[in-house]
Amino acid sequence: MKSKIMAILIAAILTFAMTASMVLIPSVNAHTPSWNIPTQAYIVAEPNPIGVGQTIQVYMWLTEVYGAPGGTTAAVGTNGYTASSALLANNYRFQNYKLTVTDPNGKQTITTFPIVVDTTSNQESSFTPTTVGTYNFTFTYPGQVYGANGNGYSQSPVVGDTYLPSSASTTLTVQSAPIPAHLDSPAIAAEA
Repeated sequence: MKSKIMAILIAAILTFAMTASMVLIPSVNAHTPSWNIPTQAYIVAEPNPIGVGQTIQVYMWLTEVYGAPGGTTAAVGTNGYTASSALLANNYRFQNYKLTVTDPNGKQTITTFPIVVDTTSNQESSFTPTTVGTYNFTFTYPGQVYGANGNGYSQSPVVGDTYLPSSASTTLTVQSAPIPAHLDSPAIAAEA
């Protein structure tokens, strides 16, 4: 009799445990209405100032990480709750960053980056000025819907949410004389 009661008790505990675990496991679902996720764009052109014919690096980025439910932090790992983040293991990325460079004469050069390669929402580009004066660099992000056209993890909590457009600008001073190479290495500084 004791063993029957014990068996029933164990069966009841196991049944309760399985039911409770099914209820307590969080499910990942999109929400209605979809969210509009603000983005903040940044751009840097370095070194600044620079000489005509010298190459600079332009860095553009958003504070948000594509697919991260919190918007700003990429989770580590690849389970169902973190796979929506921009991880090295997938190719879900922000798209269509646009860099507009306006030279001192008003001529514009536009470069579009169809897919941002960096997992942390950064895009880098090189630029070599040909004219003395002030150049204007404008980074424009057009916005996009997470998961549109298969660009996103289908079980992400942000599927269907819209990353809103944003933009940022900076200027570059270009002079006729080249700027000497800047050596920050402690070993080089010690030799000087």
